[in-house]
Amino acid sequence: MILSTMDYDIFKKHEANRTTDKNNLKKLVTSLSKRNLLALRPILVNKEMEIIDGQHRLLAAKSLQIPIFYQIQDDSETNDIITLNANQRRWIMTDYLNYFVH
Repeated sequence: MILSTMDYDIFKKHEANRTTDKNNLKKLVTSLSKRNLLALRPILVNKEMEIIDGQHRLLAAKSLQIPIFYQIQDDSETNDIITLNANQRRWIMTDYLNYFVH
C-alpha cells in the first residue's frame, strides 16, 4: 500500500545508506518543481521507518513542502539498500537519442 504524508520527521536515515549528494538533490528539486511525479515513485522504508530507498526524494519533497509518498516493507533487509541502488543506471546519450527518435 502506498501512503503519503507531509510529516517528514517520521522518517529516519538508515545508518548503512550512502550520504546525500547535494548536486543530485538540487537537480531533483528542480525537476519536481517543474513536474511532481513522486506519487509514481514512492520511497521505501522498513518497519522502523528507516529509508531503504529514496532519501533524496524525501529531502526534495521536504524542501518544496510537498507530500512524500512511501511504502513500508516489513521484511526489508540492509542489503536491499545496495541492491536497489546498484541496479539503477543513468541515461546516456544513446538512451536520449533513442527516446527522441521514437
